[in-house]
Amino acid sequence: MNLLKTIQTWVANAVDSERHERWVNGDFMRRARVASRFKKFARNVRRSPQKLVMATGFAVLLFYVVFGDYGVIQRIRQESIHHKLERELLTEQQRTVKLEAEIENAKSLETIEKLAREKYNLSLKDEIIYKLK
Repeated sequence: MNLLKTIQTWVANAVDSERHERWVNGDFMRRARVASRFKKFARNVRRSPQKLVMATGFAVLLFYVVFGDYGVIQRIRQESIHHKLERELLTEQQRTVKLEAEIENAKSLETIEKLAREKYNLSLKDEIIYKLK
């Protein structure tokens, strides 16, 4: 039983070390590729400074399009605010309709009489009111 556990541990460690090795080598190769790209870019800039000016201009333009006053991020924020305000407007319109219905209902004589009886303890002529405590 002990031997089986030991073998399982060795296999697990071997698999982990292989994964680690692949990850380290992959990371190294990625870094090497990035470094070679920077070297190529630097060589191209030395040959033609015009490319650097164009790349810088493009980067500035891209930055303005994404982060500027009328950029993508600002537009997304404005649309979010717009949708929020539309929802609030809809809620207030529903509330207005409900209040208008209450106003129409309050104009009826039955509602006025009910309020007068309940709120102000008024009664009709020759009517007896019993108060229970």
